[in-house]
Amino acid sequence: MNFYPHHIKDFNNSTRHLTRVERSVYRDAIELYYDSEFSLTHDILSLSRKLLCRTDEEKDALSSILSEFFLKTDDGFFHERCDAEISKYRANTSAKARAGIASAKARKEKAQQKSTGVEQVLTVCSTNQEPVTSNQEPITNIKTLTPTAILSAMNVEPEISKEWLKVRKTKRLAATETAFKAVEREAIKAGLTMNQAITRAVEESWGGFKAEWLEGKDNGRSQQKQGVSKQPDNAATRGLDRNKKAYAAAVARELDDQAVHEVSSNIRSQMVISN
Repeated sequence: MNFYPHHIKDFNNSTRHLTRVERSVYRDAIELYYDSEFSLTHDILSLSRKLLCRTDEEKDALSSILSEFFLKTDDGFFHERCDAEISKYRANTSAKARAGIASAKARKEKAQQKSTGVEQVLTVCSTNQEPVTSNQEPITNIKTLTPTAILSAMNVEPEISKEWLKVRKTKRLAATETAFKAVEREAIKAGLTMNQAITRAVEESWGGFKAEWLEGKDNGRSQQKQGVSKQPDNAATRGLDRNKKAYAAAVARELDDQAVHEVSSNIRSQMVISN
């Protein structure tokens, strides 16, 4: 891919918080992505060499932009916006290639017809045929699936798909098959079906889905529940303390009364003996 559209406003809005080094490394990374039309490698050392990241600052910048802008999968680091532009480029290139083949075929047939020396007869016959344009065949054969149709093929309910696509549109994320497959791989990691993963994403207002996001959310909720269950009710605790104190005082009084009675009995017994 020798050309890609660079939307200045979108790029600036997405990278305004980055340092100059991070912006430079990010630009180099997406240009490498477009040039190869493939995901970036997992091999950080090799990727650093390709992007000329030699200093510690440049290597840290590479790690930062990979974490923020790319989706890490088993096949490498994917970029949703780049995948969308590459898909458009391939579709356009395919259509032009088919049109070129059709045009070349038409010119060849026309040349063969002229060589027979019966151009007039062929011209009369051709008036009853429908005109064939160079772009007729590509338009007829190209079939583009909608994002909803792609998700439906992944067993995602239509209403869930509709809600999730709204979330992705709000976050300005491309709705491509490549991006959906990356989400499907993360769903499998989390032990969920694609429909369950997308449902959770809608509930959390996530434009994508990662297994680690789900684990972090569930752990947080579990800790919150445990924290709430350990907090005692202050009023109930104070009442229990008062009851304990009252019981202890009653026991103390009862023991004191018994002790006085025993002492008095002992004194009377000693007086009788002494007499």
